[in-house]
Amino acid sequence: MRWIIVLAVLLTGCVAKDTGKADQPPTTPRHIQSLPAPVHSPLQSLEEQLLADDPEHWGTEFARFELFPIPGPVERYAAICDRCFMWGGTALVFDVVDGRVGNILCLGQTEQCMYQLRVIAIEGIKGPLLEAYGMTHMGHGHYYLYRVYADRVETLIDTFAVDFHHDEDLIEGGLLRPTYNDVDGDGYRDVTLAGTRSFRAENEGYDAPWTHSEPVSKCFLFDPDTGSFREDKTRRVGARYHKS
Repeated sequence: MRWIIVLAVLLTGCVAKDTGKADQPPTTPRHIQSLPAPVHSPLQSLEEQLLADDPEHWGTEFARFELFPIPGPVERYAAICDRCFMWGGTALVFDVVDGRVGNILCLGQTEQCMYQLRVIAIEGIKGPLLEAYGMTHMGHGHYYLYRVYADRVETLIDTFAVDFHHDEDLIEGGLLRPTYNDVDGDGYRDVTLAGTRSFRAENEGYDAPWTHSEPVSKCFLFDPDTGSFREDKTRRVGARYHKS
């Protein structure tokens, strides 16, 4: 009788232990760079799927491939995809459904590559946002603020903010950096881009050291009625980097 009781206890304990494990969520998140392939696809990663989508355009591999998860009800990513590292490529937004890439949207920067990108949220502004900088071969480019919808990407701000080029002047660090604060006191956060311009006097040669500097900034105010931004040109500081 004693052996029967012991055996019953052991079997009961095993069943309870297995049931507890089944009810617990997985503790290790799925690695976004190497998603398990669904049974109907031999492709092992999101990068491979994007390459297979347009091999004539992309070639066989990306020189630079960076993923940025976008929070929301569906699995969604932004990606920087360079054919030539920091020289030629684009940036995309796409969904992943059952392990398969779909709904690919191009961000459409005018520069040859997307220099930098990150996903942000600004209090009071609906939807996930992308803060991005494009860069040309000459080291110039724009700051972009994108709002991501289910079926499209909206450009909220597109303005000159990148200058790494050593000609008559440049921006220290290459970029006008954003801050997201309520500038006009209306309760909504605005975007201020600011930095320092280094330059030479007109009579100084190209190889002369930087002899002058000035602060540069511009401000884009949020309009809650339209859900868009507009530049307040009265807040411009500095003599340069205010075109478009």
